[in-house]
Parts: sequence; C-alpha cells; structure tokens
Amino acid sequence: MSNVRYFAADVSKCELVIAVYPEAAEVVRVANTAAATTAWLDTLPAGSVIAMEATGTYHRRLAALAHERGLMVYVVNPRDVYYYARAMGARGKTDVTDARLLARYVAHEQAHLHRYVPPSPRSEQLTTLLERRALLVRTRQALKQSLAELPALDAEKPTALHALEALIKAIDRQLAQLNGSDPPTAQLVTRLRTISGVGPLVATLLAALFQRFAFHHADALIAYVGLDPRPDESGQHQGRRRLSKRGHPEWRRLLVAAAMSAARSRAWRDYVAHQRGKALPATAIHVILARKLLRVALALHKNGQEFVAPQLQTA
Repeated sequence: MSNVRYFAADVSKCELVIAVYPEAAEVVRVANTAAATTAWLDTLPAGSVIAMEATGTYHRRLAALAHERGLMVYVVNPRDVYYYARAMGARGKTDVTDARLLARYVAHEQAHLHRYVPPSPRSEQLTTLLERRALLVRTRQALKQSLAELPALDAEKPTALHALEALIKAIDRQLAQLNGSDPPTAQLVTRLRTISGVGPLVATLLAALFQRFAFHHADALIAYVGLDPRPDESGQHQGRRRLSKRGHPEWRRLLVAAAMSAARSRAWRDYVAHQRGKALPATAIHVILARKLLRVALALHKNGQEFVAPQLQTA
C-alpha cells in the first residue's frame, strides 16, 4: 500500500482549509499569506501530493510555493470536482467537505491528472495583463450599454470611456514591450501574426501557452483551451456534440474572435466556403476555423516557418 499522503486545500481569499487523505479527523486552517503558507508547507513530508481547485488568482501562491518545495502539485478544474461530488452522493457543501472530497478525488484519480506546470514570471505577467485587458473591455461595453439611455450623463460619459480606453492602450503597450524584450518570443509572435486573422493579442496568448506547455499534438492544445467537441452517443442515440469549455473562457473568446476575422480574409475564403457547403451554422464554422488556427499556430511554432494560405483539396 502506498504511503503517499494526499493534501487538498479549499482556497479562499483569506484562508486555506486543508484536508488529508487517508482522512484525518480534523482539518487544518491556514491564513492565505506567504508566511503562513510557507510555514505549513515546511511541515509536509517529502513526496506529498497537494491539490487545489483553480480559483482565479487565490490559489496561485499556494501552487507556486508547493512546487518550489518539490511537492507534487495538482490544480484541478472545479467542474470535474463538482461532477465527482455528485457521483459520490455528496449531500452538502462546506469548505471542510470540499477539501476532503478534493483530497479523495486526487488520491483516486491522480493517474489521470496533469501535474501543475508553473509559468515563468514573464508568462505570468503576460497572462495577467491579458486577463485585466479583458476585464476592461467588458467594463467598457457594459458602461456603454448602461449609459446609453441616460442622456443626462452625455457630458460625463466620454470622460469615463476615454479613461478606460487609455487603460486598454496602456496594457497593449506593456504587452508589446514584454514581447519585444525577449527575442525568441518576439520572433514567435511575429511568425504567428502571419496567420490571417491572428492579431497581437492572440499571438501573445499562443506564444505564452507554447512557452509554458509542451503540447505534443494539436488535439492537446485544442482540448486545453476547451474547443474540443464532446460526443453524446449511446446505442441508437446520436446527440448533439458540445464544446468541453474546460479552458479559460477569455482564451476561447479571443480565438473565436480571431476566427471571425479570419473568415473574412481571402486566405481562408475557400476553407470557409467548404464548411458552409456542409450547411453548418456560422457559430460552428467559426469554432471549426478557430481549431484550424490553433493547429496552424502549433505547426508554425514547431517548424519555425511562416503561414502559407491553405489550398482546398477536393475529392
């Protein structure tokens, strides 16, 4: 029997609620600060496994500190744990029960999980800037819509919108500066931008992903960002395929937006026409094209070449 101990933390802004598997009677509560987290990690035996759910930003400190100490770290998708809890018949939800369930999940499913790969400082900064930019874009759009029917604020509205636009442009400048500060990254971003439809944001995103993860094939990349279709078939039932949507939603939004731009370009005209010939709706075509863009981008990353418009092959 394995002597490995499995720890799981239910992470919040202020506190870590930690359970262990095989189950112990009590859980440990640790402040979610660098000092307290470090002190607790130093008490763990070598070879321990620690898991947490992805919680935006709150889990990142624990994951980084645990990885630095050579522990086996798993950052799991909350959706997977949710369905696991349903399968196990969980009848309630508290921080303690969540931590215990997560520890059990990792202990039983470790062979099917991917260990945490920490981003480089620059990659993490790029990701943070992209996330904040997306938040500003959503805020700008929401502000436009909410103030559209308030003519009494027409004089003040441009000031607020211009301030948001200035912040977005400042982030764009920082992204460009970060890309340019590293020659290999700058060259990769330049090659990726030769793909029709791929702009600076998507090229930056893909470069950060390629430098963090060693995707062995395009299907792994497509699955990582959640654009992989999941079948719904059983016996005579042939259900509708749906996207897994497992990755970051902002990444999918950027990639589909790039596909919408690519669909209007001459380089992808024949490819899009071929998909339309299958009587597919526009959304499905854009998703298919987004997957194609990912395949092309990974190929360019691996072979060091620039994009060449595809030639449609017909039977």
